[in-house]
Amino acid sequence: MIVHIENLSKAIGITLLGLKQKGIPITVWKHKFNIKGLDIETLPTATGFRLEAKYDHQKKWKSDDDIDWSCTISKDGSVREISVSNESSEEALKSWFETFNLRPLVRLITQDGFRYEFGPGLTWPIVQPVPGSDLLIDGHWTGDSEFLLVNVIVYTAVLVMPEIGDFPVIDFPNILGEQLVLNHSLINAYKEKREKKFPDEIPDLELDISKGENPLTRLYTK
Repeated sequence: MIVHIENLSKAIGITLLGLKQKGIPITVWKHKFNIKGLDIETLPTATGFRLEAKYDHQKKWKSDDDIDWSCTISKDGSVREISVSNESSEEALKSWFETFNLRPLVRLITQDGFRYEFGPGLTWPIVQPVPGSDLLIDGHWTGDSEFLLVNVIVYTAVLVMPEIGDFPVIDFPNILGEQLVLNHSLINAYKEKREKKFPDEIPDLELDISKGENPLTRLYTK
């Protein structure tokens, strides 16, 4: 059991609402993050939008680690202009989004009618981690922050531009949702990219759909 679902959902919800809260741990590694909200700017001609936010990694007896980040999301599902104040995290996110395209991810998340909507009293939905995002978790605080950023980016797309997941199934380069998003060749491609850049920080987690496990709920706990 690795991810705390309720805390992840809270961190995403607070971010998307533009609110602030301190000390949220999202995995069993207990790395705590201060959430400081998100700015969303629509790009010219409505071709996508730009995200910008700041988190802190909370530390005892030392100054917190600042995490300033931004990116742009296009209607074609590409995530570009990724900038993270931590250089290794910036490279990790670039590699991840080179491997996993937003369009099938958004389609998979919304295919059963799910919509990211806020409830009364500024409440947020409980969400499952984005498929493949747990590859970023490696026990270090940077891995937890990368995992959080990927989930915030994808669920922002689900909230602001869910239509990017509306395209004919025939457009999938492989067969269908889970088989595309969790295809072993994609996962191996991501791991190879990460290993070349960060040989000492490779997550040892495996996603094995051959065992019939539900990829949206495996490894997670409330």
